[in-house]
Amino acid sequence: MNSEVKAKWLEALRSGKYRQSRYRLRSLDNGFCCLGVLCDIYTKEVGGSWKHNKAEFSDAYEMVSDSGHESVTSELPSFVRNWADLEWFNPQVHVAKGECDFAPATLAELNDEGKGFEYIADVIDHQL
Repeated sequence: MNSEVKAKWLEALRSGKYRQSRYRLRSLDNGFCCLGVLCDIYTKEVGGSWKHNKAEFSDAYEMVSDSGHESVTSELPSFVRNWADLEWFNPQVHVAKGECDFAPATLAELNDEGKGFEYIADVIDHQL
C-alpha cells in the first residue's frame, strides 16, 4: 500500500471526524465504512465525487470517478484502489478468532461486524 495514502487513512480513521456506518461506503445520513473513509480522502486529494444512488436495494451514496465511468456503493472502486496501491477491492487481513487462532477477514467484514475505526486502523497499520 502507498505509505502516504496509508498515513492519511489511518489519521482519518482515528480522528473522530468520521461517523461509522455499515454495508455501504457512505450512507445517506453521512456515515462511512472504513473503505468509504479512504474514498472520501480520495475525493479531497484527487477528485471524484459522491452521488446519491436511489436504486431500490442500494439507497446510498456511490463513489463516482471524474470520468463517470465507474461507480460503486460497497467496495473500493478501481481508481481509488489503484491510487492507494491496494491489490484488492476489499483488502483481506488476518484477525484473531480465538486465543491462538487467526482467520482471514476483509476490512468491510470487520467494519460490518461492528469493529470500531480504531481497531480497523490498527489492523491496517500492521497488515497493509
